[in-house]
Amino acid sequence: GPIFPPGPVPVPIGPAPAAAAGPAPFKPNTSIDALVREDDISAEKQQIAEVLLTAVRPKPPGVLSIDPVLERKKKFEAQVQQVGIALFNYAAQGNEVLAFDNKAKRWTYKDGLLEALVKAGQVNKDALTDVFGKKLSLESVSRVEKDFTPERLGRAVTLSRIMNLGAALVNYTNQNPKKFQKDGQWNIPESVLADAAKQWGLDAKFMKDAWGNPIKLVKRDKKLDHQMGNSQFDFHEIVSYGPDGKPDTPADVTSSVKNQWHLARGQWFKEGEQAQNGEGAWARLRNLGQLELAAGDARFGAPGPMAGAPGGAGGFPPPMAPAKADGAPHAADPKGANKTDAAGAAAAPTRLREYFPETLLWQPALITDDKGRAEMPLNFADSITTWRLSASASSKGGALGGMTTPLRVFQDFFVDLDMPVALTQNDEVAFPVAVYNYLKNPQTVKLELRRESWFELMEGDNVRSLDLKPNEVVGVKFRIKARKIGQHPLTVEAKGSKTSDAIKRSIEVVPDGKKVEQVVSDKLTGKVKQTLTIPDDAIPDSSKLIVKLYPGVFSQVLEGTEGMLRMPGG
Repeated sequence: GPIFPPGPVPVPIGPAPAAAAGPAPFKPNTSIDALVREDDISAEKQQIAEVLLTAVRPKPPGVLSIDPVLERKKKFEAQVQQVGIALFNYAAQGNEVLAFDNKAKRWTYKDGLLEALVKAGQVNKDALTDVFGKKLSLESVSRVEKDFTPERLGRAVTLSRIMNLGAALVNYTNQNPKKFQKDGQWNIPESVLADAAKQWGLDAKFMKDAWGNPIKLVKRDKKLDHQMGNSQFDFHEIVSYGPDGKPDTPADVTSSVKNQWHLARGQWFKEGEQAQNGEGAWARLRNLGQLELAAGDARFGAPGPMAGAPGGAGGFPPPMAPAKADGAPHAADPKGANKTDAAGAAAAPTRLREYFPETLLWQPALITDDKGRAEMPLNFADSITTWRLSASASSKGGALGGMTTPLRVFQDFFVDLDMPVALTQNDEVAFPVAVYNYLKNPQTVKLELRRESWFELMEGDNVRSLDLKPNEVVGVKFRIKARKIGQHPLTVEAKGSKTSDAIKRSIEVVPDGKKVEQVVSDKLTGKVKQTLTIPDDAIPDSSKLIVKLYPGVFSQVLEGTEGMLRMPGG
């Protein structure tokens, strides 16, 4: 008989109709099982059932499809992924993975490398047998995956070590900037790199590249476009001379990485459009490598997962912890970073917090596995806040989903300062510095404002002493006068008897005068010469010259549109 869906049906409003002969009236709580047993159903109910059941479609029968070739391909791809990740992790811990073949005159994988991975617990022994039951070798993988090469692995491992040395160097020089700075510019001797590595527990393995050559600190004559956010690398570069060992060749590996995706593990995985659009294990592994940066840089550059909070400039991540005796790296211990051991050894330097982006991550796409799961490791910014993670997802079938969740970042002791967005030259401002002590014990804190040439301290000393109780917040004000125009740093360090913290913010000082603009437009046909006159009474260091070249009139229209459509910030 006809089947009705469970639930209420429309009921007319008005006097109740007289009882009629026939089957019992339909009730909202009547079950489907009861309805199908009825011998006769009224035409009205039948019409309602037909309308409501119009969208119902029977589930198509399942289809069993077995493709042995596809199954073998999937198994091999899984093996390549497992071996590739294990190989990088094993090498990143300082183990030798490459050897030079004197006969072939080229670098190859070290003999017995796969067996060493099994012994170190980096890969399962079962993964070393191919789909036909034969023993898997790195050479056989390289023949199938052409980018699975010793050279690519060597560059990835070398860059990983360079990033760790860079982090150690930044922290080491920040302890005593006066020793390594002159006239606002860093002058760091080459020997400092080894001292920094030693202080941070990086052994001699980290001072050599994957080819066994020393990694050096090189001073450059011209300012580098390193995009690392640390001024130490404006004129200094950590360099490996690559597999050929010759300086200033295309084979060099340096700390001046312009493309953020090319950090460490991303060098090991396949690069370029082939990886984005191609098939095979290595193409998918490269997608993982884009996100799982071994150097830990988290500055991604639209919709997909996004974490944002108020708070910018980036920097090197903390150095990789030295490996244990069993080959596994130690976990980071942020609380132990400021302690002194029982033997009285010098305490590690205070970590400087200086990376405060408004949006921590904006990732256009993140592809999940066949179970709908995806991993994206990243290092958080230095903001003490609760980030809001918003993510949207879609399936192949067109299903949509979304979620928002908080991600809390906190430490027991920290310092924060509240500065205006900008200052005008000769402005005098007393900015507050808040010291937060959420420890269970009281501690005495030495609060120091680092002196800079761009401002003048108007009253008091740049060093203060504070006694903080448990769970107490204390505010201190420093009164300064802005002298120089430009973008300048402001650093405050709080050294406590239990733990310490340091923070660095950037502030712009604008000229104290009337803004005068001269605009000259012209059509570029051959050579064009224009003359702009800067008055003699112009404020020193306040003049700017901006030159814009447009391929057409429409480009100017688009520039105006970009000026109106912006991301909110403040």
